[in-house]
Amino acid sequence: MKTTIVITALVLIFLAISPHSNNCIAGWQGLPPISVPRAGIAAAALDGEIYAIGGGQGPGFTYDLVERYNPVLEQWTTITPLNHARAFAAAASANGRIFVFGGRLDPSTPIGTVEMYDPELETWEDVAELTVPREGLAAVYFQDEIWVIGGHSATAGYSGDVDAFDPANLTFSQPYPSINPMRAGHAAAASEDEIRILGGVYFGLLNLNTTWNDSIWVNETPLTIPRRSLGAVILGDSLIAFGGDNGENPLNTAECFRFSTSEWTPFDSMLFHRQAPGVTTFNGEIYAIGGYGVTTCDYGYLSSMEKYTSPLVPVDDRARNIIQPVQFRLTCYPNPFNSRVTIGVEIPPGIAEPIDISVNNIIGQTVFSYSYGLIGPGAHTFNWNGTSQEGVSLPSGIYWVSINGGSGGNIHPIVLIK
Repeated sequence: MKTTIVITALVLIFLAISPHSNNCIAGWQGLPPISVPRAGIAAAALDGEIYAIGGGQGPGFTYDLVERYNPVLEQWTTITPLNHARAFAAAASANGRIFVFGGRLDPSTPIGTVEMYDPELETWEDVAELTVPREGLAAVYFQDEIWVIGGHSATAGYSGDVDAFDPANLTFSQPYPSINPMRAGHAAAASEDEIRILGGVYFGLLNLNTTWNDSIWVNETPLTIPRRSLGAVILGDSLIAFGGDNGENPLNTAECFRFSTSEWTPFDSMLFHRQAPGVTTFNGEIYAIGGYGVTTCDYGYLSSMEKYTSPLVPVDDRARNIIQPVQFRLTCYPNPFNSRVTIGVEIPPGIAEPIDISVNNIIGQTVFSYSYGLIGPGAHTFNWNGTSQEGVSLPSGIYWVSINGGSGGNIHPIVLIK
């Protein structure tokens, strides 16, 4: 059997996804949008529902708005607002409550208040104060505490503080060792026995992958590219980083860190470019809400939401499938690209196939083709520089990368920007 990879240029219609659509591209699925586009949302999951908390649209447009999403009904509901409008705060769930830490009212006004949401009373209550008010911080629930990590304030600068908040007593206890370098705009993810801090900024973008190792912070294999205002989650035996920005543009690319190999590999790109989205997980799925976009179809502040749902198997099995693919898998990086995109093909064990790559224009004409020849199991890459068979530069636009073969197929959009 012959496997064919076809890159087909399409119009931007695919991004005009109906709010209740189940359309899915490379594992990311569009969901109903929030009511107000905004970035710097604090997100959390509690009792089977997703919360989008605060956020803003720049100076003068910071919100106390709180919306709650029911995954069964696929419906957002506006609930009791925050006591304090805030963007770029951090949120975590614990003991049947949601806690929101810090943030900012505007770039010169950091917030130190900690608010607690009680879903039974549907009220927000100020319960504590950060030692140093700050924005762009992270918060994760870990071993009965909420760890509040890093951040930045207009007055105190960058922070490396790691404060331990007790959700039972509503107090901060002895802080943990600081992270070095200090940072803001990073992402944090936790499992039962691990905390990871990824990316961020400290007088420049960071690609750090920092983990808590008993009593110290240790830097492991860095991200493929520096990112700030990104999302990160731990699913099974894998750490997934996605979105954010590279200092110039918001990103939709993602990468996966395999704990078993300590290596980063490309992961399914999101539907939208998202800088500073709200990020949380529920039932083994990743939710990305709002943020700031970049291209014609996702420019400016976003109201869209998407979740990662594929493959539809238990979380631990998902991680194993990432490490040992059971079907053909296609990745593209970077995305968007300007001068060159690396197309990655993962072939399952026990299969050897001839691979032909074709580039088709918007009316289906083949403008470039390449015969890869017979290749066996494992990961393989091919670089395409966005030119035709004759070496003529192709125009900017959205292209689809599709792979057919094995036990299933995959389809992946890429963006060429000249």
